[in-house]
Amino acid sequence: MSQGVSRIEIIPNPFADDLFLEAEIETSQELELTMWAVSGIEIYSKKIEVQKGHHRINLDINNQMPAGSYFLKVRNVNGSIGYFKLMKF
Repeated sequence: MSQGVSRIEIIPNPFADDLFLEAEIETSQELELTMWAVSGIEIYSKKIEVQKGHHRINLDINNQMPAGSYFLKVRNVNGSIGYFKLMKF
């Protein structure tokens, strides 16, 4: 895990409507999330300020997204924290 983050998950996966980021944050920081469709088109980008502690954040993904595969990258000031492959049904 990247400095400042001890655990991060994107749940549920697969998802239908709501999608959440769950994380254990060790130091207050900004997270940057970017999501792409498999075609390479960016469909979601958001910056989130988080404080030390446990977080469960609704990503407010557009419910009109078609079913399919997507990729999500989570970064902080220290670099990439994780890449996730997501399935929407």
